[in-house]
Formats: sequence, structure tokens, C-alpha cells
Amino acid sequence: DLYKNYSPYPTVLPGFWLPTFQLFNEKPTYGIFTAGRDVLGYHTYYINAGYGEGANLEMLYYYDRHRPTLMLRGYRRPMDTESGVEASVTYPVKRLERSMQFTAGYHLKRLEGPERRDNIFGKIHYSNALGYPYSISSEKGRTLSLTVKDYSKSRWSYVDRTEYIGKYEEFIGLGEHMVFYLDLKGGYARNGGFQLGGVPGDGGDFPLRGYPIGSSGGKYITSASFEWRFPLEYVYKGVGTKPIFWERLHGSVFADTGAAWYEDPQVEIIKTGIGSEAVFDMVLGYKLRLAPTFGVARGISKGGETRVYLLVVVKGI
Repeated sequence: DLYKNYSPYPTVLPGFWLPTFQLFNEKPTYGIFTAGRDVLGYHTYYINAGYGEGANLEMLYYYDRHRPTLMLRGYRRPMDTESGVEASVTYPVKRLERSMQFTAGYHLKRLEGPERRDNIFGKIHYSNALGYPYSISSEKGRTLSLTVKDYSKSRWSYVDRTEYIGKYEEFIGLGEHMVFYLDLKGGYARNGGFQLGGVPGDGGDFPLRGYPIGSSGGKYITSASFEWRFPLEYVYKGVGTKPIFWERLHGSVFADTGAAWYEDPQVEIIKTGIGSEAVFDMVLGYKLRLAPTFGVARGISKGGETRVYLLVVVKGI
């Protein structure tokens, strides 16, 4: 009877608000971030809203009481360049030290103006990456994923197009919980193109820190990120009896590089950015893991800029 009468509402309401910040076209964008999860972890959501030159909005909801997991997301990108609604189902297959996920969904996507890019998509994700109680990230293992997106005029898309995106991540422990992280991505688009640029969380499939979204594009694209991650301070303290727990502060130094092209690749199209981030891992509401991230990135190739940002990353969803 307790199971049947369970109500998530007393514990699912937001209990915090965190600030966010970005420089967009050298002008500030201020925002707020909030999230929530009920005590049993059935319902999870977050809301991220920004105001200013790069005004944006993103709302995401997960329902994880049964299998498969359901996801619903709505968003609007800066300068109204893109908006959309996305719905998907994910079926996980878990073993002791590895897991796979199979995802399928529909993305209603509108670009600037009346142009629509609706698509159906599927994704396969494999991971054997492992971490430990004092780890700042996974310390060994790897992840691999393949995503396919299909656009069709018969499904209200402006174009007929297919995109293929592959991703490989490697985690190498260096001792004392320091980690070398490698992220390699590549993509091919039939009858279309990708965009390169932005910071993770801006919404692009191929972020490149130190460059704006759309700094370059093409039907072929590749990117690589190299990071040295290191712990700074282990806090492990709460705030009285409030459901807030500070875990650890850690930093990273990174170098990103990438290129996008349509036909013949040239050396001069390669873009590189460097920078550093500081991350504070925390737990809110006993189950919701957040990672407020402050970063500074500088693009050192043509079209590069200095990007300063404060983002909040939701971990584990």
C-alpha cells in the first residue's frame, strides 16, 4: 500500500537556485539554474535560463521509475538561432563493470526563421569507465557511442539528410586521483553540415571551447579534447541538517582542437583552444549530483575569442 500511495511532490520541488554566467559576443549573459529529484529517484528535472545578449532557456525531465527511461527536453538557443522539443526512450543493460544503453527518439527542431529540421534519432552507448569514492572523474576505462539522425521532408523537415556521429572517450589514471582524459569525435552528414564551436552545454554536438557556436561548418567534422584533471580540495561537509553536501573541488587544464569542411580539408581550417576549469562537486536533496563549473577558454586560431563561463552540470543523467 505504501508503494501504491507514494507521491513524489513533497520531495521533488526545487530547493535551490544557482547563478550562471557567460560572455556572449563580449557581452554578459546572466542566468539561473535549478533542479530537483524525488527521494526515490523516479523523477528528475532541471531548468536553466539566461538573460542578456546570449539569452537562452533549457528544460529537461527524466522519468526513471520503469524501463525504459523516458526523457523530455525543450530549449531555445541564444539569439533565437534554434529552438525545439526532444523526446526519447532509453533502455539500459548493466553488468558489474560495464554497461550499454540503447536510445531512440524524435527531435522537433526549428532553426532561425521558419526552417524546420525535425529528425528521428538512435544511439548506442557502451561504457566500462570506472571511478572510486575519492575520484574526481572516471580513472580508467573508456566509452564509445554511435548516433544516427535522419531528417526527412515527409516528417516536416526542410531537408532530406542523414547524420552519423561517433565518439570515443578514454580515462587514464595518473595516481593521486589525477586523470588524463581524451575525447575524440567525428561526424559525416549526407546533404548537410555540422557546426563547430561553443562550450559544452551550448547545445552543439561538437563544442570547441574558445570559439562561438558556428565558427565553422561542413559535412565532415572532427574534434579532439585533451585534459589533465587534478583534485584541489576534499571538503565532504554539509550545511547543518539541510540536504546540501559539498564533496570536492577539482580543476583541469585542457586543449581542444577541431575542423569542419565540405570537400578538401586544409591545414588552415584547424582551430585550437586552450584553457582551464574549476569544478565543485556537490549533492543536493541527497541524490542529485551537481557540478558548478567555472571556466576560461581562449581560441588561439583564426576566429578565436576569450570565453568566460559559469555553468552547472547535472551528473548521472
